Amino acid sequence: MIAEPKLYGRARKTPTQVRRGPHAPSRVDYDGTATAGGLTPAPERSGMSESTATADLITMGECMVELSAREPLRQAPSFTRGFGGDALNLAAMAAQLGTRAAYLTAVADDPFGEYLRNAWRGTRVDVSLVQDVDGYNGLYLMAALQTGEREIIYYREGSAAAQMTPEMLPREALRNVRLFHTSSITQAISESSRRAVRAAIETVK
Repeated sequence: MIAEPKLYGRARKTPTQVRRGPHAPSRVDYDGTATAGGLTPAPERSGMSESTATADLITMGECMVELSAREPLRQAPSFTRGFGGDALNLAAMAAQLGTRAAYLTAVADDPFGEYLRNAWRGTRVDVSLVQDVDGYNGLYLMAALQTGEREIIYYREGSAAAQMTPEMLPREALRNVRLFHTSSITQAISESSRRAVRAAIETVK
């Protein structure tokens, strides 16, 4: 059983339905193929360290644990584990095209932490900038409905990524990067994350 934490920002206790066509993929695999069943990590390669290489691209955001079902959430007897996040997806696809891409986030030491780190290492993205924190990782439940819509519930208040602060930023890497990417939701998950994003932008500038 998953204990229901308080929800932050746009997340609500009632399911948020995301309208998509019946054949729309839920994600794009890291090998460049569309799929409705989740991500297939690319073969692992060595990541860069901040002291030995400069990234062309750094993306900053939250990657959450995904528990997906084929039935409506109220009826689902089981879930398939996965992961997803816009910043990581962008970095992974850029890496597939030959870009030296790094991912900046925080990961917690809960039962999903090791799974997330191992999965990220298989995306060809440098994860040496990922920060370790106490607590838990963000999670969302997702079900594909017969109407073609998706039913999604987020559990993310106080998550690992929401604990990011300006003091945790890899300033040297940010000063040397060619392109920095983040998202509006990264600034909305917590006040400290918003400040971290603003500090990152100022460092890149």
